[in-house]
Amino acid sequence: MTQQSDHSSRHAGFELLRILSMMMIVLMHGIGHGGLGTTAAPGTFPYFIYWLLFMLGRVSTNCFVMLTGYFMWQSKTKASRLFRIEIQVLFYSLLTFVIGLFAGSSSPSAGTLLRAVFPTTSCVYWFCSCYFILYLAIPLLNKIIASLTRSQHRFILIVLFLLFSLWPTVCFWSDMSRVENGYSYVWFFVLYFTAAYLSIYQVRISSALCLSLYFVFSLLSVLVRISASGIEARMGLEGMLDTLGGYQSPTVFFASVCFFLFFQNLKIQGNHPKKIILAIAPLSFGVYLLHDSDFTRAFLWEKIALSRFGSLPASLGYLAIATLSITCAGYLVDTLYQKIYRVVFRKKAEGKVDEIAARIYRSIGKGERSFSLALIFIHDNRMLAERAFYCFFTGSQSSKRFSIVSHAAQAPALLLNQAHINFLQTLCFFHNIVTRTAYNAASLCSVPVSRSQPDQFLCPDLVRLLQAQPNRPV
Repeated sequence: MTQQSDHSSRHAGFELLRILSMMMIVLMHGIGHGGLGTTAAPGTFPYFIYWLLFMLGRVSTNCFVMLTGYFMWQSKTKASRLFRIEIQVLFYSLLTFVIGLFAGSSSPSAGTLLRAVFPTTSCVYWFCSCYFILYLAIPLLNKIIASLTRSQHRFILIVLFLLFSLWPTVCFWSDMSRVENGYSYVWFFVLYFTAAYLSIYQVRISSALCLSLYFVFSLLSVLVRISASGIEARMGLEGMLDTLGGYQSPTVFFASVCFFLFFQNLKIQGNHPKKIILAIAPLSFGVYLLHDSDFTRAFLWEKIALSRFGSLPASLGYLAIATLSITCAGYLVDTLYQKIYRVVFRKKAEGKVDEIAARIYRSIGKGERSFSLALIFIHDNRMLAERAFYCFFTGSQSSKRFSIVSHAAQAPALLLNQAHINFLQTLCFFHNIVTRTAYNAASLCSVPVSRSQPDQFLCPDLVRLLQAQPNRPV
């Protein structure tokens, strides 16, 4: 949904995909949130048509995330881009909050106001919250992708599919993978790796085959839903239908990939159509933010009342009109917003954000390898698990590299005893790096490991500090 404005060259086919996908999202919400999907009895022809349209549009969100992976796998993240996204999300969050207050769909409470002011952390828009985490993780994901051969990348995709698509769909009663039917940044990571593979190796499938498979997999999704609807009702298997039709479902996933590849092949002829597409596409994110806010979602679809028409042709016609109206309204509002944003913040503001971010990064590095970030996992309330972690070191002129270390239970004490040391420079202390997990991880990252010199991965400053500790574990 977010725009790839950081790229000088824009693929008109993908930009058209962005526009159509947003319309499909509105259509999908009309069937789901608007109640059309529940007005017809399961097994009837209207039920089949409604859910076929729903599944045809189900690929849209996956495609938006894949667009990010396709273009960003070899790009650097910018603080200004996150700033731009956050400002836009905040604007629409406050706008829909105010609309909700006047409409009576949101309460004037302190908790609701806090959600409106902090929409990303409050998950007012689930997509934005997941995308924010994805964007923060892009530097790490890109390093992993860059280190992979084609066969390794393909193998990882197979593993990711089995763990985060097939498994949670088949075992719908348990979400051990935390994929949450695709409403999770975990699933966004899977889509990112998938799109990066398509971009790196320029996977090509004929347009006719892509379109055919897209319809076949979408039809399979509908047939699975029809078959499962009766089973869920009779056996009381709550959540079965939602999981089988989730973004992570194998049929939805493969339909998304095929739909994506179709637009990869698409060549827009003529300068005039290209100009229109390139002008409209960046406004698509605003359409989503305007119509699918937690503060106004229920009120919007209640007022539209798509289910007021009993006959299938009438309801489909009304759905088409509502979809076009909401989409056009979103584009108009976002056009106004973009003008306001350019006036208020201009390019100098974004440049200032990037400058501040770079300054913070340099201050962390301060002339030598001094930046170390690590995750520490508690195990059995007795010791920190001896796991492998990526520690990111950077120097003023040296290249970036990963270091893999682990630490035992004394870490908290060491941190407390060294509180006077610059926290950013000595964030974590590590000692027990000679564990099996550490060596395995080092091998995966192609980091040379010497069992005779366990401290070789540590920053020299940290080594000296550790050696100075009287309670250093042996």
